[in-house]
Amino acid sequence: MPSTKKKLNLRGRLVIGTAVAVFILLILAAVSFLGSGSVELTIKGDKEILISYGVEHYTEPGAEAVYHGKLFTANVPLAVTTEGQPGYYAVPGTYQVIYSASYHGKSAVQKTRTVIIRDLTPPDIVLLENPDQLTEVGEIYQEEGFFAYDRFDGDLTGQVIRRDGGDGFVYYSVTDSSGNKAEVRREIRYHDTLAPVLTLNGASDIVLRVGDVFEDPGAVALDNADGNLTDSIRIDGRADTEKEGTYVLTYQVSDRAGNTAEVKRTVTVKAAAAPDITGDGGVIYLTFDDGPGPYTEDLLTLLARYNVKATFFVTNQKPNYQYCLSLEAAAGHSIGIHSASHSYDIYASEEAYWNDINTMRDIIIAQTGKTPDILRFIGGSSTTKANDNPGIISRLAAQAEAKGYAYFDWNVSTGDGNFSISTQDAYNYAITGISQHKNSVVLMHDLNKNSMAAVEDIIKWGLANGYTFLPLTHDSPVCHHRINN
Repeated sequence: MPSTKKKLNLRGRLVIGTAVAVFILLILAAVSFLGSGSVELTIKGDKEILISYGVEHYTEPGAEAVYHGKLFTANVPLAVTTEGQPGYYAVPGTYQVIYSASYHGKSAVQKTRTVIIRDLTPPDIVLLENPDQLTEVGEIYQEEGFFAYDRFDGDLTGQVIRRDGGDGFVYYSVTDSSGNKAEVRREIRYHDTLAPVLTLNGASDIVLRVGDVFEDPGAVALDNADGNLTDSIRIDGRADTEKEGTYVLTYQVSDRAGNTAEVKRTVTVKAAAAPDITGDGGVIYLTFDDGPGPYTEDLLTLLARYNVKATFFVTNQKPNYQYCLSLEAAAGHSIGIHSASHSYDIYASEEAYWNDINTMRDIIIAQTGKTPDILRFIGGSSTTKANDNPGIISRLAAQAEAKGYAYFDWNVSTGDGNFSISTQDAYNYAITGISQHKNSVVLMHDLNKNSMAAVEDIIKWGLANGYTFLPLTHDSPVCHHRINN
């Protein structure tokens, strides 16, 4: 029989072998458990990143991986593939960053991050300036210089579009290859050394009689920088037509740069001529403007009483009295056109004027059956209220003649354009003026009640002194003012 010692050795070997086998089985089981797990890969940050070229740089946010087994979960090292990852100076474009991870033969599903680099910044336009360069108003600006640079495209100076806006600014623009547009403007630095042009309306020397009404023709001021400065004209001095003397009116205007212009007008007031009431067989043409109106019918009755024929330069200011036109024509009076609207706006253009005149012509024809061939400009041909349109009256006067019209001004005024004038003053102005002319064209207004009350006395005086009253016709002696426009 084997010895006891040998039996023990054999038993020990069996125990050790069994233990080794068990250990191996345990290792195989653990490997089996490990082999049945998975690796999960997660990208840190956004899956799509937008980078502004030249302003931002790409910084890798990274990714992380976790192993999930049946017995445990473990953080494991991550292997990142950066193929296509944008570098520090990457140009605009779209890049892919690919991430992968594995653990004990298990690989995660690859993840991808998109990195977009765009040129989002407009170019820079730099304007050069010469502090000593100033542009005279009205002259063309001389370019001081500029350049343009883009972070991606480089020098774009040659592609700059330059435009003079005509508003005191020069505009510059340029667009880079990514469509980013830059715009700047330069304010032109002007200096103004020229004074306004100040021009008197009418004559610079005017002679009046004591008692005459002085209506200042005014002046016009135009400046190369500030435009029309007429409303800024200052007038020093006044003409006292109640007293003989020589009066100087000084007109002055300054532009914003302080340049000043000045002109002077001399008004000489002489003693009134003594009325000549000897009656020399002169002619009086009574003319009435701006009607018909509420006093026109009474005026017609008065004229019929003395068998005096007059002239009416009519308007349509009071349409309810249009019927008076037929009464005037039936009584043998002359009817001329004054205007339909009696607005100085008709002097804005030739078209505006003749549209207004034609409207009044058609009204006269409708009421009388006759076509008028005489007219009177509102304000007279010497009016200065059309100076916003230089030369308009001169052009209209020529056009009136070409259209077959004769136009008439006046050489005697009763002053009744002032509605507050007294009846006595209107009468005195009339006979004083008539006494100085062989043919007197008398201006009155049949809308003025006070002056209408003076008509009978004027007629009586004229008849008593041998004057003849006639209506104006196309062939009557010309009575024209000096045209100031």
